[in-house]
Amino acid sequence: MATGDTTEEVWGSDESETGEAPPLDDETVSDTLGPGNPNGIITGNGAHALTPELLKLWGPVARILTLAPLSPLSLELSELLPDLGGRTFLDYAVKCALPAGETMSVKYLGETHTFKGHVGIAPEWAFEPLSESSRRWLSACILAHVNATSTPVTILLRGDHPALQVPSGSTTGEFVLREGAFYGDIFALTPAKHACVGAATTPERTCTQNLSGLSPCGFTVPGHCRGAGASACEGLSEGAYETCHSKTLALESESTAYPETITVYLKP
Repeated sequence: MATGDTTEEVWGSDESETGEAPPLDDETVSDTLGPGNPNGIITGNGAHALTPELLKLWGPVARILTLAPLSPLSLELSELLPDLGGRTFLDYAVKCALPAGETMSVKYLGETHTFKGHVGIAPEWAFEPLSESSRRWLSACILAHVNATSTPVTILLRGDHPALQVPSGSTTGEFVLREGAFYGDIFALTPAKHACVGAATTPERTCTQNLSGLSPCGFTVPGHCRGAGASACEGLSEGAYETCHSKTLALESESTAYPETITVYLKP
């Protein structure tokens, strides 16, 4: 670890709040959703966007970090720390994993890098390796933050996880567009990145667009999360999709099921 004069770089600056509940099918509903479930957490991408290219490059490199507790030493020894893109990936990984108020600081070449927690989707990473389920929850959160346009966007996350069951705030009524769901395991030996199409999105967010089974972000898109036809998810409850699949439910025997699914809402 370097010594001497130091500077400090602090990553992450989101505030947590919550959101609204939707109707059942994505192919038939209006963009504007009425009041309902008050749970969720508000987050977003800040000064450094997590692009599909950064995810593809640094996700596999970060896999080794999930095999041990997250610590300043493991970050210091990581290949991600020396590179700005690697630090950007770490910013989102720590933001998703640790709860608000917790940080992870590490020095590199005289500069202190502080990564701030926010969502708290895998707080156990601070003291133990991640289980497969925890890797999937962390993956879903990171995938939800990916933005191919590099435009700062605030998003509302919902799902069947304690970290996403926080009380709503006064601004969550603004999040009326159910973009879709994100799920997978970016830390697996063969990374899995999936998204399904919700009720509506915005030009700044393209990762749920279905272009012949792939999104512009490189995610596999089996189709609509819930629809009049084939669906990728088993249900929609309290504003969150339930157990989404790598293929539509009609091909359930050939697909992988992900109970660890995160639903995203946007402002119009």
